[in-house]
Amino acid sequence: MDIGILSDSHLSDENMGGSSYKTFFYTLQSLFHEVDHIIHAGDITSPRFLEDLSKIAPVSYIRGNMDYEHPKWPRKLLLNFEGISIGVVHRIEDIGYFDPIPQVIIYGHTHIAEIKESKMGCFLINPGSVTQPRPRSRIRNFLEETELKPSVGILSLNEGLISAFIKQF
Repeated sequence: MDIGILSDSHLSDENMGGSSYKTFFYTLQSLFHEVDHIIHAGDITSPRFLEDLSKIAPVSYIRGNMDYEHPKWPRKLLLNFEGISIGVVHRIEDIGYFDPIPQVIIYGHTHIAEIKESKMGCFLINPGSVTQPRPRSRIRNFLEETELKPSVGILSLNEGLISAFIKQF
């Protein structure tokens, strides 16, 4: 099973009507054309974007700090696909919502894409931002690339094995 992951889209209905949005959404369709499910880790800001994403695959989502107009959206999710527990929060600091800790935690907020294993033994995935990527100041004494690119994540679950990667576009 493949799951498309995105976060921090920060889209408004006003900026979703033009040709640049159509190009952007076509790119997402291409990136997610084989996914079975999509998870959005908050700061969606537009229900219409969720409707558009649902044309690609079923969507699970949570509320981010910029989704204040949608107080009924959940702040956390605990999902289970192929026997793998997946927790979704907007800020990594909210990992405490889960007891026990899921095998995979998906989060956003920082706009910085990363995949790592936590000290608690879970897999942490931040897909970055699809519209407003941010740089890290330094990575192991190397300057971050100068061209910032939007990004998404792909989480693959296969017979108990978990793998993930970040795709910039």
